[in-house]
Amino acid sequence: MTEKRLYMCDICKTEYAHPEDAHACEAYHVQPKMATKAVYNPRKLSNDPYPLKITIIMEDGKQIQYRR
Repeated sequence: MTEKRLYMCDICKTEYAHPEDAHACEAYHVQPKMATKAVYNPRKLSNDPYPLKITIIMEDGKQIQYRR
């Protein structure tokens, strides 16, 4: 019997013989941005460039709103 060990990219599920190759594959992928709406404070009211609320479309089509 021969043991076979593989390492898999958690994003695209491709299998590799070496863990370094799987890590490199994971680092290569750019994750999709799901934000469809973002609410910001006006610049003159706040020195914060990040959104207060974002709306995300989930894989099942449901829209979820996140707030800080």
